Amino acid sequence: MRIAAAAFAASATALVLFVSGCSDDEPTAQEAAASSAEAAISSAQSTAQSLQDKAGEMWDDAKVSGFVTVYRATYSTLAEGKSDEEIKAILVDTCGDISDGKSEAEVKEEISKRAENNGDKPSDMQVNTMYIAIKPLC
Repeated sequence: MRIAAAAFAASATALVLFVSGCSDDEPTAQEAAASSAEAAISSAQSTAQSLQDKAGEMWDDAKVSGFVTVYRATYSTLAEGKSDEEIKAILVDTCGDISDGKSEAEVKEEISKRAENNGDKPSDMQVNTMYIAIKPLC
């Protein structure tokens, strides 16, 4: 996308230079061409940013869906009766703890609380595994 935006910007610049070289004494034509080229460049950059944002959202959705699927398959007792949103919250809230700079022990303690289901608590090994799986997703 960056290459396409750069190529578009270079083409627009070449067009402005061509138009300005072709017109003798018409500064308004040059200004119009420059303005038009700037608008096109701005539009291309906006479109590229929008596509990057959408790609980021799709990637995040894929990570979350993958986490929910693996969580359900790996921790069936802990996942039983939980909605996808509740399982997603384990990931999202844990990522928040990590980005807030909480220690590994604090994060693992919170994972244990979040993963608890109807009195079933995850083992230390399960909590460690969850931590190892979640950290790179953040």
